[in-house]
Amino acid sequence: MPEPAPIGRLTILGRPVTKKNSQKPIWVRGKLRIIPSKAYRSWIGGAKLQAQAQWFGHGHKMLVAPVQLRATIFRAANVGDVDNYLAALFDCLQAARVVENDRLIMQATGTLAKDAVRPRVEVELFEMVGMRVELRTVKPRKRRRAVPKLKLVPPRRRG
Repeated sequence: MPEPAPIGRLTILGRPVTKKNSQKPIWVRGKLRIIPSKAYRSWIGGAKLQAQAQWFGHGHKMLVAPVQLRATIFRAANVGDVDNYLAALFDCLQAARVVENDRLIMQATGTLAKDAVRPRVEVELFEMVGMRVELRTVKPRKRRRAVPKLKLVPPRRRG
């Protein structure tokens, strides 16, 4: 049986970076938080713009139904795990609004390769077999109000 044609293809140029490389601990309102490294934030910003330009520039709409993803990650050096690169790619596709939520990527195949001259990520998105892909135009996101968290405090001892 022939392989189905992809819904769309993307090529994100630049050295791919994993989300877990050199995470940075910071204090926010008295609590320790871990934020991604500057290299990751820089890569995700550029990758998001490239993905948006390619996806929406070719007339595609945001995917709102389950999809398959096949990615080839061309790295400058043989460093990093495929699952960490895929996690960063999923976040990029959601931030670029290619997919509504990265949970819609039901099946992913990642291949690592080395290309020191032209590092990049090549992505193909496919319709899930037996499922229809629903497309939706991109609408601006509405800001949600923060819901206060309840803090459990142990009862005081009487003494």
